[in-house]
Amino acid sequence: MLIQLGSEHDSMGQELIIMQSTSLAMSPVYTFFLRATADLIDAGYAWPMTTWQDADCEAVYAEIDGKIIGHIVYSKEKLDKKILWITLSAVDPEYRGRGIYSLLHKYFESIAKELGCAYIASQVHKNNTPRLQSAAKEDMKPTFYYMGKKIVV
Repeated sequence: MLIQLGSEHDSMGQELIIMQSTSLAMSPVYTFFLRATADLIDAGYAWPMTTWQDADCEAVYAEIDGKIIGHIVYSKEKLDKKILWITLSAVDPEYRGRGIYSLLHKYFESIAKELGCAYIASQVHKNNTPRLQSAAKEDMKPTFYYMGKKIVV
């Protein structure tokens, strides 16, 4: 199901329509999500593997003139722990720096509160500076460090 959550203006004054899809699969945001996932993998910020379950995922996304320009895809699989998990967030490179992520994040947090969540969380690569900065703007802070060592087989 698609739900229009509101309309906002980015920092350039352009009107955005903010939508929610209650399913990632078969949604208009799916291919944008896949392209953003591939870009993240190509940049070395994610493993080349599927880490989400379509059935658990929903999305908040922004459109300008019917074109999807950003999203927060989230998983409801951790609701029993009162956590709404950000699977992937992305803004089209052409539209970055216009406050779009912050607008999406506001709606995302509202959904988390409606679902009774006490936390929102995500995993971010240590070198993904743009994502670390956008998370910090929304008062998200590191909670755990994932430690790893590459071994040669």
